[in-house]
Amino acid sequence: MNRLWQNWTAEEDLELTQRAARHEGKAAIAAAMGRGVGSVTYRLKELGLTTQLWTAAEEEFLRQNYGAMPSREIARRLNRPKGSVKQHARKIGLYSGRRFTDEQIAMIRELWPTHTGKQVAEMLPGRKRNWQSIARMAAALGLRKIANHASQTLASIQELHAQGLPDREIAQRLGLDREQVKHIRVARLKLPTNPDLDARRRSIASQRKTLGIKSSGELRALAYRRFAVENGWPPDLRAREVQILNVLADRGVPMTRLELAAAIGMRTDRVGCNHSLALLIDGGRDGTYTASLLRQGYLARVRRAARVEGKGKGKSRDLYFLGPVAITILEERACQQQQAETAS
Repeated sequence: MNRLWQNWTAEEDLELTQRAARHEGKAAIAAAMGRGVGSVTYRLKELGLTTQLWTAAEEEFLRQNYGAMPSREIARRLNRPKGSVKQHARKIGLYSGRRFTDEQIAMIRELWPTHTGKQVAEMLPGRKRNWQSIARMAAALGLRKIANHASQTLASIQELHAQGLPDREIAQRLGLDREQVKHIRVARLKLPTNPDLDARRRSIASQRKTLGIKSSGELRALAYRRFAVENGWPPDLRAREVQILNVLADRGVPMTRLELAAAIGMRTDRVGCNHSLALLIDGGRDGTYTASLLRQGYLARVRRAARVEGKGKGKSRDLYFLGPVAITILEERACQQQQAETAS
């Protein structure tokens, strides 16, 4: 049955593109894909494809004019879709004027090692280029810069870097290009990157705007909820609480708070005001993570269980294991997984 008015899927578009590249007829494609000829014709036009073979005369016209004449004009003269013109040009190794010419590539090879990207862009002949595209071409050509800077410049960059400034601020203070500062820091001074806090703040603000979130706390809460749900736990649990439940579920044995802290990567060397270890502390109003999980029924514990050989103070610890709420969730998860496997 022909599916004339049904939307085309990505898989069908891929198959259509492959069949068009093999120059199969529209009727044959329609029959093979269960579509109407009109539907196939319309979709080919939407994708800029054609099943028509290129003649020797058409290909010669394309070779002579591609890059010098707009693609749409070539398509009009050959009575072909614009997409078909570009696709065949790439197939036979032709590139438009947007590509770097041989002269431009030669100048990039000559200038890049000793000039900044912006300087190269200003000196490059032909069509105006931005320094980012020139930098990408230089990287593709395997070019590296030659470090040749005054000792005072090196000392200034090293001093400002030691103050924690990122490349962007160092460049502004010294009147240099950011690319130059990065090159000196990496190639000459062998220094690590200082985080650009302003750029990070702008990135976070952009993420908040995209997600429709008003504050960083709301963004963090969203990440916590997603992390909990992805691990199969209720969305109101904090990330550390999810980690604790995962560890206990995976290992299947009771654990001390010291063992839990080490297992989830929290500090185990912090000492509290009573000279005891301060473990699994959140710093919020809910107390420790284990205390919060105990109140909600996710954890249970055995007090002062002997886990260390010997007697006396410090030789026993509370043991924590999954509580009834957590066990119920794990049982429901296992049941759902079993049903899914049975259905498949």
